[in-house]
Amino acid sequence: MFVESLANSREALCRPRRMCRRPSRHRGVSDFYGVGFAAFLAAAWLAAAALIQPVPALAQDTPEPAAETKTDAPATPQSGSPEPGSLALELNKLEPAGPNCRAYMVITNKADSRYESLKLDLIEFRTDGIIGHRFAIQLGPVRPNKQQVKLFDIAGSSCTDIGSFLVNDILECRTSSGPIDDCFSKLTLSSRTEAQLSK
Repeated sequence: MFVESLANSREALCRPRRMCRRPSRHRGVSDFYGVGFAAFLAAAWLAAAALIQPVPALAQDTPEPAAETKTDAPATPQSGSPEPGSLALELNKLEPAGPNCRAYMVITNKADSRYESLKLDLIEFRTDGIIGHRFAIQLGPVRPNKQQVKLFDIAGSSCTDIGSFLVNDILECRTSSGPIDDCFSKLTLSSRTEAQLSK
């Protein structure tokens, strides 16, 4: 009788019967967790996939190559041509020679070339600045790497009246290799007298 009353009590409590139904052990995941939880898993998977996307490398400015600067190479002297300043002329001394004035010119050839001819157009200025004489003098031949002394007389001039000499032009300048186009650039001039030598 006690058993029967327990059975009746259970039957009364389980109405309707779906309240006492046990979940099946073989139901699917969607049935068990519900559609909302499945959607949550899908969204989480998409978010994780987005996070592991490779990050593009930052662009870096590539310095442009420096523009090439072309510089003209220095002019190379012609073969056999003396270097500029390689021929030195020094007015070393003036002395009376009768009615004339005798000049001593020291020539220093620093080049390896022999000057076969060195003919100058020379102008003498008096101490008052007035031109006294114009004449040509031949200082060649001049040997290479050698110092030589050349003498020339200035006719009808007193040495005390001479103020200066000007190398007005070079009438002929020729080495063993041939004519020199710009002989003026080879010359350096100086004087040990009161009369100056210039070009």
